Amino acid sequence: MDGSNPETIQHLITPVYKGLNEDGFGYFKLDALRHLKYEGYNTFATYFKRKGIDRDEAYRNVAAAVREQAGRGKFLLACWGIRPELVGIVDGCRIGNDGFSYAGLAQFNSYNNIIWRNDPDHIVLSVREAYRSCSATSLTGSLFMLTDKVGTYRGSPLIEAARRTIPVLYTQPGQVYDVDPSRSSLIAGADVEMSGSGPRMFDASSSTITGLFQLEINKPFENWVVLGRLDDRDKVLSFGELGLDDRKEYLVFDYWAKKFRGVFKGRFIPGSIDTAFNCQVFCIREKLQHPQLLATNRHISCGGLEISELKWADNTLRGVSELVAKDKYVIYLYEGAGWTFDKVLLSGADLVGVEKKGAVREITLRSNEGGRVEWGVRYF
Repeated sequence: MDGSNPETIQHLITPVYKGLNEDGFGYFKLDALRHLKYEGYNTFATYFKRKGIDRDEAYRNVAAAVREQAGRGKFLLACWGIRPELVGIVDGCRIGNDGFSYAGLAQFNSYNNIIWRNDPDHIVLSVREAYRSCSATSLTGSLFMLTDKVGTYRGSPLIEAARRTIPVLYTQPGQVYDVDPSRSSLIAGADVEMSGSGPRMFDASSSTITGLFQLEINKPFENWVVLGRLDDRDKVLSFGELGLDDRKEYLVFDYWAKKFRGVFKGRFIPGSIDTAFNCQVFCIREKLQHPQLLATNRHISCGGLEISELKWADNTLRGVSELVAKDKYVIYLYEGAGWTFDKVLLSGADLVGVEKKGAVREITLRSNEGGRVEWGVRYF
């Protein structure tokens, strides 16, 4: 398809995507784009040169026409492999080959939500991969796509991995370089490849230099870190290397296991990974001098999604959360020495239970309608 030829656009692009737009589709995956570029535009570079046409502009014209006819408010995914020629046109890009790519999330992390949303490919809710894939996708703010058989969503306990990791928060990388530049450094090769068959050196690979994925949550009321550990390569986690002040004490909560791991200073030893999850996700908060929020069960961000207000005043911790209808909402609080629990204050939900486990108090709420809930915990 010669994108420099108006008749190509008029006959091959416009009627198809205009029709799909009118049918109400909101998500479009434009596949085989590597073949169009490599076997088409790169292989026949002399054709475009002879006509005095910039072949990348002609290539962009094809995607731009799809964008225009599909609708500006619709999501357009480019597939597959990194497509630097289409920056500014597509909303997302499949960064690797077929199959979920953890490595690609580190190899192209600087691209994510800067030039497009990275697509690591579909998540499989299998015993081995469910929690790992869902955690990595959510913590990096990448494209979250499930493609399992419907029965998996209706009866399998693995649906919990997806339920607690969506919606994906809109996040941006904390640095302008890739954690693993081994692939992105070769991206210029996309302009000379002539075959789309098989992986290329600049495509996201199946392995990378790290198994850690860190998300910093910055809210008006508090800042904290959520750290995903997808394998056991890192035996010791240094707070300093995570960008935290290693002179301070931190509370560490194991999100998937729902266990308080303790108070640590300087470093933390995560231990072995539970085969029930095949990964670990830790919520790390600075230790304060009064009872404080440790985490919630609503979302992997440990409160980052649904809590809009949180304040300590008059010996009371007060918060405002957005609950899901009929879903049990658990608030995990750390209670240091010297504080005595009095009662729970609540508006907009029912109190299901209050339980003390060591230094942690678990408060369970439930709302039939969902929505805004004001809660408080008083001490003396």
